[in-house]
Amino acid sequence: MSRLVAAAGALLFATGLVLGFRAISVPEHGCGSVFKPSMELIPMACDSRLDDRRGLVTGLGAAGLLATVGGLGSAMVQDRRSERNNPQYGSRTASQQ
Repeated sequence: MSRLVAAAGALLFATGLVLGFRAISVPEHGCGSVFKPSMELIPMACDSRLDDRRGLVTGLGAAGLLATVGGLGSAMVQDRRSERNNPQYGSRTASQQ
């Protein structure tokens, strides 16, 4: 389950990156993207669309990173606990030395 959460987090983060680089446009004007806005004079409609997209990209990126780190951390703790509870599968025991 933890690895599934980590994979979903990675997918959320990747979605945030894709949306951040995807260009936004309003009729007759290109606004650029969240990560690289247009350098020319742009209409106010672009500002609101870029702000909306910026919030979405930030939310997806943060949620994705948190889920990925939490899922991987939880998986590591579970692996360590199972190794500690089943020493015959982990390190060598005294009878094997």
